Amino acid sequence: MGDVCLAMSREYLIPFKQSLYRHADRRVEYVWGGKDADELIWDTKKKAWRKGVDCSGLLYRAARDAKIPRVRRTTARRMALGLDGWAGRNLDASKLNEVDEGDIAYWTWPDKKEPGPHHTGAFILGRKSQLLEVVHASSTANCVVIRPLKGKMAGKELTGVRRLEW
Repeated sequence: MGDVCLAMSREYLIPFKQSLYRHADRRVEYVWGGKDADELIWDTKKKAWRKGVDCSGLLYRAARDAKIPRVRRTTARRMALGLDGWAGRNLDASKLNEVDEGDIAYWTWPDKKEPGPHHTGAFILGRKSQLLEVVHASSTANCVVIRPLKGKMAGKELTGVRRLEW
């Protein structure tokens, strides 16, 4: 892990992480387009009303829970571009030793036709491992999960890291 993340102050980082852990502990369902675990949304893929979050909705909810100003609900792609209040600076995704808790990860899936990134999550310390891990709303697991930083999570699909500046 790199130097202490000065960009996201502790005022925001602690409640941001707490919200992410809470969503993972509750195993909040993955719902495409979802932004709040307690709000019903029409799931266009499953054709049903459901409660849950998608990847960018998870980060939006955590930012709102942390009372981070000016962030708006948007897509992983727009977040990676620093739009809608997600200001920050890009880090080299291949230098994971420079990544800190609270940094945002972006993945681009090679099978997608539209330009990436297609997925987002946040780096946090694993409670048991005390190693840097990734929390994200996984469409594969169908819920919010915390995963080790290996395989696809750390491979060539990891195409961006952004250190937020609030």
